[in-house]
Amino acid sequence: MSIFDDPAATAGVRRFIESGEGARFVPELPLKLVIIDETIVMFGMQDPVGDHSDLTIVVVEHPSLATVLKTAFNAYRERGLTFEDAGRRVPAAARA
Repeated sequence: MSIFDDPAATAGVRRFIESGEGARFVPELPLKLVIIDETIVMFGMQDPVGDHSDLTIVVVEHPSLATVLKTAFNAYRERGLTFEDAGRRVPAAARA
């Protein structure tokens, strides 16, 4: 499923971009990640054994871990497509 499959979500992303936010698109991410004050990290991981809808949420306060995960985040971001480029790769029928 793509964000471009949902017109309301697509419009929402467009509004954020028009307000000055950045957005990049990648095929998938290994986990959801939040970094707070470059010290605290919070991430969710799907249970590989049980029901794949179950998440384990981990919160760690450690500046070095935050630095490593920020570096990984930036590597994914740099490889990501802009909103316009990602939209061009979606078939026109899906954007209608």
